[in-house]
Amino acid sequence: MVILLSSKIYLLHSTSGMDTTLAILNTTLMVITAVKWVQTPKIQNLILLVLSAYASF
Repeated sequence: MVILLSSKIYLLHSTSGMDTTLAILNTTLMVITAVKWVQTPKIQNLILLVLSAYASF
């Protein structure tokens, strides 16, 4: 995620107001929460996964 947020392309799009930047961020968060839920299947991680999936939609 650090590589994504520090890349020149991401910084350009995040300052230009492109809504695809928000989609990339939400999708990245959804993948991170999915991996976290698979590693430790707790109800809190499932709730975070559902919320991040909803935000990505």
